[in-house]
Amino acid sequence: MSVALQWGSVSSVPDATGRETESAPPRQRHLRVVPPPAAPSRAWRLTRRGRLARALLVVTALIMLALMKQAPLGGANWLTADHSVTVRSGQTLTDLAVQELPGIGVADGAWAIQRLNGLPNPAVYAGQRLQIPAG
Repeated sequence: MSVALQWGSVSSVPDATGRETESAPPRQRHLRVVPPPAAPSRAWRLTRRGRLARALLVVTALIMLALMKQAPLGGANWLTADHSVTVRSGQTLTDLAVQELPGIGVADGAWAIQRLNGLPNPAVYAGQRLQIPAG
């Protein structure tokens, strides 16, 4: 026994027991239009901790900016020369700082002399004229 199936018509099909039963026409597949996924939001959504960190960063930047405006960095424009000395044989920059700037610490005095004279390192030579900052 052969069975011919036609599209869209009801036909008889043998089941597992061998009896013929009527079957419904096969279902046609349907295409569905699916909208594209929504684009993710570009806005940043910060947590409470993130907002706090951002606020602290802004406050820190403002404080640093205010401090930099008060005390200029680099350059010797805030150091003013009081007088000048000639380096003698065997004298070092720290010796000059101790003798010429007694009210300032030794390291700070040596640094001030070095910065005012534009010295790249603390080495000084006999006969060299150095300006001494007002201390």
